[in-house]
Amino acid sequence: MSVIFGAVVNEMSKLSGEIVEFEDTNLISVFEKTLDSKSIKNFPAVIFESKVYTFQDLDDVSTRLATEIVGKSGFEFPARAQVKPVLVCLPPSEKIVAILLAILKFGGSYVPIDPCTPQHRVEHILGIIGFPTLVITNSEYDHKFKSCNVLQLKSLFGDATKTPWHSDSPHCHGKPSKFPAILYTSGSTGNPKGVLISNR
Repeated sequence: MSVIFGAVVNEMSKLSGEIVEFEDTNLISVFEKTLDSKSIKNFPAVIFESKVYTFQDLDDVSTRLATEIVGKSGFEFPARAQVKPVLVCLPPSEKIVAILLAILKFGGSYVPIDPCTPQHRVEHILGIIGFPTLVITNSEYDHKFKSCNVLQLKSLFGDATKTPWHSDSPHCHGKPSKFPAILYTSGSTGNPKGVLISNR
């Protein structure tokens, strides 16, 4: 993931006339390196319909979200957990990108769940994970995750806009996960199987 993102930013840096080189191996480090560039950090990073986030906007919002997610949930992953999955069940929007970065900032792994996923497949995925799970969704889909710790998108973003921005927040400097994303495929048996996506 970091390699792809780094390649995109390198192309942008050529357009701005300011070359940014990357040697880091995780997405958050590469993203933060982007913010060192005065020209690139004001480039649009996410465009969805009429909403635009610059790289600086995205950093600010994701930092606040990371603090809110950890603080509001009161959720602690089991000590034995080497991967800290956070399920995100939402329709497409610019907010999903901010949530992804927020999850990575506190050392979690982003797990996208299509809102149209049948309930039996959702329950199978939860069974694979094997311990109480943190889920970010909205009121339309929260019924799919009755056994989970659910954070509502609307309240999460509403509170995040009120959260003071602190670049040194302890929630935003967790040890980066070796696997920033987990994608569940249909699998050859018809049951979802998790694929760990590494930084490289």
